[in-house]
Amino acid sequence: MPAPLRVHVIDHERLVREALALAIAVDPRFTCPAHDDAGDADVVVVGAHAPGSGIHEAIADLRRDRPRSRIVAVVSYLDDPVADSLLAAGADTATCASAPFRVLLDAVAGELPSDRHVVARHDRDERAAVTARADGLTSRQFEVLQLLGSGLTAQQVSRQLQIKLATTRDHIKALHRRMGCSSTTELVVVAARRGFLPQLQRPLPPMELTRA
Repeated sequence: MPAPLRVHVIDHERLVREALALAIAVDPRFTCPAHDDAGDADVVVVGAHAPGSGIHEAIADLRRDRPRSRIVAVVSYLDDPVADSLLAAGADTATCASAPFRVLLDAVAGELPSDRHVVARHDRDERAAVTARADGLTSRQFEVLQLLGSGLTAQQVSRQLQIKLATTRDHIKALHRRMGCSSTTELVVVAARRGFLPQLQRPLPPMELTRA
């Protein structure tokens, strides 16, 4: 049996740190992440709620300083463009925090079919999009809503979608009016109840993997 992989988790936003550390501690493929820096880690897991939170810079720094370590990026919202940008920054693997934990652990272990992969959107996301369109939401409003549901601020949504902040706020105001909400928190709750935010529904169904 090969030696356990030494894993270090960097997750200042506490997206997966505690849960992942507990899972690593009981998985014979890994050693417990007891050290406080990447050091001689075989695998470095970098977690963040959004690409705009500095994860690209952190990955680039790790790739420069730890060229032999495998870097696994875990974010709360992931699609192909986001995954491509994370891989371009130096990550070996990009995956989504809402994936089943066995998938995250297999990604850390490097035991998935491809070193470079993303967790594909399940057909539940397509059903949510169809439901949202039937309710009168535009495609852009649905995108904004998904990002708000992932915990992003208006400023982060603007950076993610590469649109002006004023435009983002106009979309948010339109969503408030359409759903009869007075705050973003209320908007997310109402949208989740209507089935527009499947990532907030539990339990999560299995998700498939596709190559980036």
